Amino acid sequence: MIHLLPHRLGCKALHFSCHGIPEGLCFEDGRSGLQRVWVEQLKALLKKGRLSLQFVFVSACYSRAIGDVFVEAGVPHVVCVNNTKVGG
Repeated sequence: MIHLLPHRLGCKALHFSCHGIPEGLCFEDGRSGLQRVWVEQLKALLKKGRLSLQFVFVSACYSRAIGDVFVEAGVPHVVCVNNTKVGG
């Protein structure tokens, strides 16, 4: 996933649309399999380079923890979902 980070592409905005779990996000791996990205993995990836993002939209259930990681990394505008219970 490191090759997809926005600082490598010079992006100012990033939008994820995927499934979320309380501990991270779930993506398709390109072979119809599941690729989980855990909160701690994202933290480590974001520490590896200078981030130029100004806006992140995480369109996934339970994305608050991921949104917090982007805020902690210095992204000034982050939209995410705060689900605290199953089915709600």
